[in-house]
Parts: sequence; C-alpha cells; structure tokens
Amino acid sequence: MPDRTAPMPGSTAGAFTVLVVDADDVARETYKRSLTAAGLTVHEAGDGREALVQIHALKPHAVVLDARLPYINGLQLCSLLKNDAETAGLRIVAIATDGAEEQQRFHERGADAVFMKPVPVDVLTSTVRGNPISSASPDRSVAVAAARPLTKAKAHERYVTTHPPLSPPQTRCPQCDGSLHYSHSHVGGVSERHAEQWDYFVCTTHGTFQYRHRTRRLRQVP
Repeated sequence: MPDRTAPMPGSTAGAFTVLVVDADDVARETYKRSLTAAGLTVHEAGDGREALVQIHALKPHAVVLDARLPYINGLQLCSLLKNDAETAGLRIVAIATDGAEEQQRFHERGADAVFMKPVPVDVLTSTVRGNPISSASPDRSVAVAAARPLTKAKAHERYVTTHPPLSPPQTRCPQCDGSLHYSHSHVGGVSERHAEQWDYFVCTTHGTFQYRHRTRRLRQVP
C-alpha cells in the first residue's frame, strides 16, 4: 500500500506547500489567505488540468481539492492522484458540494479528509496543518497521534485530525441501520483538565453524525 503520509519526492524541505484547486476565484483567495497566514506556502489552480500540471511541477505536500472543477472534476482528479505511484503520498483534503454521497465517493477514492462546502477556513487550516506530512511511516504517525494524551489539549482549543487519540467506534446509522463511514475528529478541551473528542461519521442516505466520547452518544448534525 502506498505511504500516504510521506511528502512527494522533490517537495521543498522545511516548507509545507499546499495547492488550492477551486474554480471559484473568491473561494481560492479565501483559502489561500487563511493558509498563508498559518505559515504555509500556497499555490493555486482553477481547474483539474491545471492542477495536474502544477502538482507534477511543484510536488506539493497537500492539495485542497474542490469537487466542481472544469475539464477534470475533483473526484476524477482524486482517483488519478491516488492511483499514480508518483502522487499516491500526496495528502488530499477534499471539499464536497453535493451531500453525503459525494463525501463518501471522495473517501472511496482515497481522500485523506473530506468536508462539505462551505468549510470554515479555521477548520480547513487545522486539517491541513493538524496532520503534518513527514517522512515517518503511517504506522508511526498513527502511534504518535494515539499516544497524545487528551489532557494535553489547550483549554477551549480544538484541532481536526483523522488520527485521533481515541479510536472511533464502529457505528451504524440510527435511521436506516446502515454502516456509518468515519470522516474526521475534533479534539480539544472545554477546560485544560477536561479534554474531549468528537468523531464525525457519514451515512450516504441520512448525512453526518457526531459521536461524543464523554457521553457515548451519537447524534445527527447539520
């Protein structure tokens, strides 16, 4: 299986580079401003073909990928990248626009994180930065994340991750009894001593659900 945590060969050492791919000029600029403010080096592409050219030229560490793109759409581009040995290690943060089914299709194509548009820029930035690409193996990356005590979280601060400290449970949709597909987790604390974890799951029929570890309760969220 390809190492999906390793940077693409040729990525600039010490500089975390992100390619933002969105046909909407305003959305691209918004994402770029937020990611740049977080200290990342950001490049832009307005369609799938341009994105492919830039990815092979720039060899970024991560791509923020919108679903609705001219020429090569986001789902097609995600598949191309994850099935190419040269780009399989590229971290893809996908932004779906057409509900839970599209979110699931991104997951099936190998996207590392998937959100519905519009995604808050702070969540996007936390997701791109919260799982830094390193030369560590996937197993070591998971082990490091799992070893991070929840009590270390800063008060009133959350981060987004796909490798949370507590393992997400196996859950089923309370409405249709179908399997729920894990999407991502929010980890943080209501106080420094009382950190929490919220896991997010997707049902292809009924949308997004949140599981709160402290209460062990599952609920549907917008």
